[in-house]
Amino acid sequence: MLYSTDSAYTAIALEAIMEYLGLKWSVPQNLTEEIDSIRKMKCGCFVSIHRKDGSLRGCIGTIEPHRDHLYDGIRKNAVSAAFHDARFDPLVPSELNEITISVDLLSEPERIDGPDQLDPERYGVIVSDKFGRRAVLLPGISSVRTVDQQIEIVKKKAGLENEPDEGLIYYRFSTTRHH
Repeated sequence: MLYSTDSAYTAIALEAIMEYLGLKWSVPQNLTEEIDSIRKMKCGCFVSIHRKDGSLRGCIGTIEPHRDHLYDGIRKNAVSAAFHDARFDPLVPSELNEITISVDLLSEPERIDGPDQLDPERYGVIVSDKFGRRAVLLPGISSVRTVDQQIEIVKKKAGLENEPDEGLIYYRFSTTRHH
């Protein structure tokens, strides 16, 4: 997959990964105009890397924009997902034909009253407590079918698995996923 892409978003991510590895790869010319428009956008984004079997290989992102424009955010998150996700060893060149990349653009998070306002296919979730412990889970994860699963996973990520839902703060957001 990785040596060709029809998405400007994944092309930006791939270019950053290839540069980090010291490999030559150029963004297809037909994506130049779209990439120019991405340089003017601001939003949170996540870059996910999966193995061909669908299992996660790396995922890093930002809920809010942390760069001057989306282009830089995608590049930073791509390098972090490929080489600095603590759950995985750094990506090596021999894996490039064995992975796929997706880029999720996040809407602005909306505070909600609780889990009853979620749908794991439609909304991602951010959960936090009053002490600042926080975690995020993207929507549309194939293994997450129910809100209860979604909440269980995000609470565990935040270290809040033993906390009652009533004492937590919930936000939901939607994403636009690019492959």
